[in-house]
Amino acid sequence: MSSIYLDYSDIMDIFKEKLKIDNIVKKVSSIFLNQRYAGKINYKPYFQRNYVWDEEKATYFIESILLGTEIPPLVLFQTKDKNEVIDGRQRYETIKRFLEDKLVLKDKGLHSLKVLAGKKYSQLDLDTKELFEDTRIRILQFNVVDEPKLDEEKEEPEPDTSRIINSREVTDHHAIIPTKFFNKGCMEKIPATEKKILYLIAGRLVCATAEKYIYRSVKATVSCNGHVFTVSGKTVVHNGWKDFQDICRGFINAREDNSKSRMEK
Repeated sequence: MSSIYLDYSDIMDIFKEKLKIDNIVKKVSSIFLNQRYAGKINYKPYFQRNYVWDEEKATYFIESILLGTEIPPLVLFQTKDKNEVIDGRQRYETIKRFLEDKLVLKDKGLHSLKVLAGKKYSQLDLDTKELFEDTRIRILQFNVVDEPKLDEEKEEPEPDTSRIINSREVTDHHAIIPTKFFNKGCMEKIPATEKKILYLIAGRLVCATAEKYIYRSVKATVSCNGHVFTVSGKTVVHNGWKDFQDICRGFINAREDNSKSRMEK
């Protein structure tokens, strides 16, 4: 196993003291059609899965927006130069693809707006375009307010956390800033569902500061008696951020087990 540079106390320090959460509401046009803002969003960072929605599912999502259905928030993590999408990549890329005419609305994906079947964004009437562009999306934006200090006794090299540090002053909206006063007593007052969200997002934040997960993929093809057999596999070269993912999952699972035990008693 590769060396781990953050221990349990470092992780909990990020959870309690270093995490700033900005709650922002923006129009679709302000997010995707404002090149200055859109250019700073990395919607496919290395730890994200690929885009997997088919056109039918993507169509259903676009229809939901046009019908005024509430959209789950996009969760962004602010690095030095970019805002990385840590939750909501499928939704983000679907909207982006639609606005760029890379998505044709499918009849099977439309439940109420069948008249839009076969159309791209550029083929919509002006009122429908305006309705889509004016849709408001909530954004939860996270960043680290102060770089975690690592003990001098820990192994070198230390992980590069400079890329996620941003100390810009908040001006046009309120920020939720956990500080050293955000102690265990405060955590106990948070509803269980919201606490789980906090843990999950903080876990993603920790993974974002870690090194890359690297593996070597091998594929072998064997021909025998007219039949072709293929086998593939992979070997992990460097575990990177997955080490932290295991730690965070273990922490969350342990807390859930403890909660269940208390309820049974």
